[in-house]
Amino acid sequence: MTARILVTGARLFTAADIMQEALEQAIDEYGTDIVVVHGAAGTGADELADVLAPALGLAVERWPADWERRSLLAGFERNIAMVDAGADLCLAFRVRGEACQGTQHCANYALRRHIPVRWYLQEALPEIRPQRVRGL
Repeated sequence: MTARILVTGARLFTAADIMQEALEQAIDEYGTDIVVVHGAAGTGADELADVLAPALGLAVERWPADWERRSLLAGFERNIAMVDAGADLCLAFRVRGEACQGTQHCANYALRRHIPVRWYLQEALPEIRPQRVRGL
């Protein structure tokens, strides 16, 4: 039976080594018949999951939020739908110093649905280079 591994995480999460280790641990536990489910944000943890899972031979299932139709509620509604679709494990990726409200919401809801959650922490924010201001 295919295991469902839910990935939730910060949009600034860039630690591919941490995520790869987490996914490899899931493979050790569940085998390679895994589908990695994520919120399709296109950045951060979702982007890493989208790249790393196939590289490890895992299937991917994307759940994009409907930001145009649902505005600020879209991410939370998407999180609820992903969790309600079922998962064997939730991997939650945070960045120290970032609020990560969507990540916290998704992981907390997974716990309420009796899905085990493993937290992973990136110690520092990725380097953000200031944009040049025209005329300076």
